[in-house]
Amino acid sequence: MSAADTLSPTETLAESVASLSGAEIRKVWTPTESFLKRLNGAQLDAIMVEIDGTALPACFQRLKKSEKVARLHSIFANAPGLPPLTKAQRARAAAWTPDCMEIAPADKPSKPRRKSKVA
Repeated sequence: MSAADTLSPTETLAESVASLSGAEIRKVWTPTESFLKRLNGAQLDAIMVEIDGTALPACFQRLKKSEKVARLHSIFANAPGLPPLTKAQRARAAAWTPDCMEIAPADKPSKPRRKSKVA
């Protein structure tokens, strides 16, 4: 069997390589403070909405950009002393990746593209 025989006609090359290799970006990469600083306020808000699972929390919306970066970095780093997150919120934070790094595994359907243009 050749390598071409293992590629799925419905997957992109990147998806095929990821599914064959078992690649999962969040096993080797976590959003850092440096990464988050490069985003604008609206992009940071969009990340928080995804983690929260509902509307943007008013307390987050009022923060300065540097405070939003620090808050999100703390969430991604599982820092102690944060207001408690639900199990679902922790799971969404642990799975979050920018659109440019998303590759859906073959056994999971691709999630729809987000409205925000985060990195």
